Amino acid sequence: MAALITQIAISLTALIVGSIHVISPKYSIDVIGLSFFIIAIAPWLAPVLKSLKLPGGVKIRFEDLESATDKADKAGLLADEADIDDLDCSFQYIVEQDPNLALAGLRIELGKRLNQIAKLNNISPKFKNASKLLALFEKKEIITTNEQSVLSELIELLNKTVQGAEVDKKAIDWAMNIGLRILKSLDYKIEHS
Repeated sequence: MAALITQIAISLTALIVGSIHVISPKYSIDVIGLSFFIIAIAPWLAPVLKSLKLPGGVKIRFEDLESATDKADKAGLLADEADIDDLDCSFQYIVEQDPNLALAGLRIELGKRLNQIAKLNNISPKFKNASKLLALFEKKEIITTNEQSVLSELIELLNKTVQGAEVDKKAIDWAMNIGLRILKSLDYKIEHS
């Protein structure tokens, strides 16, 4: 109920201020007025949109990664933290200098493992993107529907880093822990294929 009241309050306030801005004789419909109307509808689009940033680009938010972690845990894709000590991935060494490159490196490592799983199951990974490979893995029952969903969502999030999305410190910490645990889990799948 409180969320509904907040949505209504934000919308009404933005509509009133936006209307005053547009109705005022010295203003016309401009970027400021339009921004208020966008803000007015934003609370109602929240279930559909993951983020709305005015102006600017996409931002990888820790909440998205946290959601991916919960789903990965439920799908059984998280190896124990103690098991990741022997993982040595190149992205671990650049995390302080270039966080985007580090998360892109995690994405590359995921891709390598998916290609290894494909080869072990006599699936040619040539000309198949990660999403298509995951769908094929699910169809052939190499991975479960939950695993496919989690890995697809994770890859989509990490692909944003390659496109220059802003990355916060918590996302980097996540990659250094949860990302490595997912990689190790995929290594187990490769070893037991």
